[in-house]
Order: sequence, then structure tokens, then C-alpha cells
Amino acid sequence: MSSASTSPADRRTALIFGASGITGWAILRETLNYPSENEFARVIALVNRPIDRSELFLPASDKLTIASGVDLTKSVNEVAASLSTVQGIRDVTDVYFAGKRPVLPFTRMGARH
Repeated sequence: MSSASTSPADRRTALIFGASGITGWAILRETLNYPSENEFARVIALVNRPIDRSELFLPASDKLTIASGVDLTKSVNEVAASLSTVQGIRDVTDVYFAGKRPVLPFTRMGARH
């Protein structure tokens, strides 16, 4: 047993869906800085299309991973397969959803509309 204690931030990983949109970007920025820059050990930003980090105008941070290509309109199995390729995905403790598309097609009484 190690005598070194592990702080909560050493274990917390944030996953943000829709991180390049206005709401997702704000959540992303806050997870990197608030209430301190040590709140999360890792932050994973999911975006629909590839984006250069410089386009997000965020502070430099080694804990940030930007991942693209996870299409939430696909089947659950396809989404799970896409997510499984994202570095650090198995360590996620906090999830924020700011996507503009519904995760699953809207159904009413079993029929698609």
C-alpha cells in the first residue's frame, strides 16, 4: 500500500460532448480552469469534425485531449466502438453533453417521427 495520498483531481476525468459549440466550449474552458486548474486530471473534448486546437482559443494544457469523429446519430454499438478509441475514455468520471443533435432518434409510442 502506498503512503502517498491521491487527491480527487488525480482521479477525475471530464468528457464534454459538443465541445466546439458555444455551450460546450464554455464548459470545456471552465473544466480546464475552475475552481482551479487542478480540478480535473484530464479533460476530453468531443467534437463532430476535426478542429485545430488553436481554433478553440483555450489556455495551453497537457491534460486536454480533443477527439473527433464520434457520430451520435449512429447505432449504440457504433457510438460505443468510436468512443472506445478515445484516449482516456475508460477513466471518465464526469460527463457534460452540449451537443446539438439528439443522441437517439425521437420516438413516440414506438414510431419514428
